[in-house]
Amino acid sequence: MPVRAVLEGEFVNDGSPPRVTWVRRFMNWWKRSPRVPLWAKDRVHAVQAAKDLVVALVRSPFRLLGAVVRGLVVAVRWWRSWVTVRDYREAAEQSEKLADKFGDIRELTLFRWKVTGAVVAGVAIVSAVADLVYGHRALWIGGGVIAVALAVLGRRKDGSPGRKAVLAGPRTLTWTMDPQVLVDAFRDAKLIGKDETLRLVERATRQGDGWAITVDLPATRKASDVVKNRDALASALAVDEVQLIVERVRGNGGHAGRVAMWVADEDPYAAPPLRTPLLAVQRWDAWRPLPFGRDARDRRIDLPLVWTSLLIGAIPRQGKTMAARLVAAALILDPHVRLYVADFKAGKDWISAAQVAHRFMSGDDTEHVLALIDWLVELVGEVQGRYRRMQELDDLTCPESKVTPDMSRDRALDMPITAVFIDEVQLPLEDRTPVEVQGKKLTA
Repeated sequence: MPVRAVLEGEFVNDGSPPRVTWVRRFMNWWKRSPRVPLWAKDRVHAVQAAKDLVVALVRSPFRLLGAVVRGLVVAVRWWRSWVTVRDYREAAEQSEKLADKFGDIRELTLFRWKVTGAVVAGVAIVSAVADLVYGHRALWIGGGVIAVALAVLGRRKDGSPGRKAVLAGPRTLTWTMDPQVLVDAFRDAKLIGKDETLRLVERATRQGDGWAITVDLPATRKASDVVKNRDALASALAVDEVQLIVERVRGNGGHAGRVAMWVADEDPYAAPPLRTPLLAVQRWDAWRPLPFGRDARDRRIDLPLVWTSLLIGAIPRQGKTMAARLVAAALILDPHVRLYVADFKAGKDWISAAQVAHRFMSGDDTEHVLALIDWLVELVGEVQGRYRRMQELDDLTCPESKVTPDMSRDRALDMPITAVFIDEVQLPLEDRTPVEVQGKKLTA
């Protein structure tokens, strides 16, 4: 075939580039700037931030009361330590001179009690005078100042005397309100060090029947370690490990240290079984992914039927055969699919498939294992024959050496999608019946 001259060139855009307005530039900067908070960029996070604000406002009186009580406890403990001269006493005990310093300690203790009494009397007199001169308003102002001071003293923050070193009580949903609880859970699970913390990428948001959050681990910490130690993290969060989903964030928005977590309100697998969408259709295209099921977060799991090899394994009575039958049901609903079914369980699960299968057998004897070998030999010959026939097809019908949807539906080409189902496949694999292959004796 003669070859014409090869021309070289490039595309030239004669038109002027589109003008970018200052509004578009501002919007691009707003969405990409790390200085703009996430709730100001996304409507979902804005709604969640508004909900968090309402919850914070509702909880603020109770949080203030708790901080004041903690501050009062801290203040009383500090006053008791001061009035009993605890620091001086401990220093004397360490130097083994407590007996010599006992008189000095007693005198200092009595003096501090007198100072305490004088301060209490002075405060009472000042309060009474202020009440007479300015009215009850002065007492309310003074009480408010003292309450604010105690609340600051008793606030829950690292380094503050009012913060407990060890968390107590149920922590199932506490981490959604206080990210510090999540940090403590990671520390308790030995996933980060005591001096390390987490970086909040996305605040806790409501997704389905649970809460989702995305965090960045400290440098050198890997998300794969968190996934591997999911049980320890679930224990630290006081939830069942079934309710905790931990995934590494991949793609452009993820890296090796970014973790996405989802915690369900209750066991997601305790709900009744879902009906497959195949019950509502008369036919199904095998080239379409099958709605295989839903995960713990109620997200649909699609299973491609073409170019897919599926191995189903589980402990007994967990639905292995049912899962395989669901895939077979989608293929049976496509009239252009050729089905091979080998049931080595020899039960009733696959009896209905015998009416539509191209090849079907049920049993676990040696003759059934030998029949399966014949099937495989037949399929190998079928694959080789298809490749030879594809060489004779034009590029429009067969662009590559692969079956296309149109080719699989063309009865003249005789290249339908072929699916092989083997139930209890370990039985033929464990069979040791001798067979002859190319003049050699081998086990089946």
